[in-house]
Amino acid sequence: MRILVFRLDEEDAVLASLRKTFPSIGFRKCRADEDIEDEGRRLIVIDTIHSVNRTMLLESLDSGYLHDASHAVSMLRILKNLSSIDSVKVIAVPENYDAHRIVKEISSIIRELS
Repeated sequence: MRILVFRLDEEDAVLASLRKTFPSIGFRKCRADEDIEDEGRRLIVIDTIHSVNRTMLLESLDSGYLHDASHAVSMLRILKNLSSIDSVKVIAVPENYDAHRIVKEISSIIRELS
């Protein structure tokens, strides 16, 4: 499994902890303007989403929580509309969250996905 990480508060600390907890999962830091088409047709991404108040898994880009989403989510929608990817699951993280709590909540979601 590979998870694309677009933007997180305290990103380096969170990623270091996730990589240690899940050594078999590839976590790739991405920017919204990067080419991600080589990542496969079914993507899992982590991104900070302004409209959520807790970490949650959004099963599609059509979620109402993504109405005012990041530049990365907008790019993913375009790729999906162009049929370059089939599906995207978003692990949505609220802004200004404690890094320890983010890691715990993301880890729980990743275990459900595995």
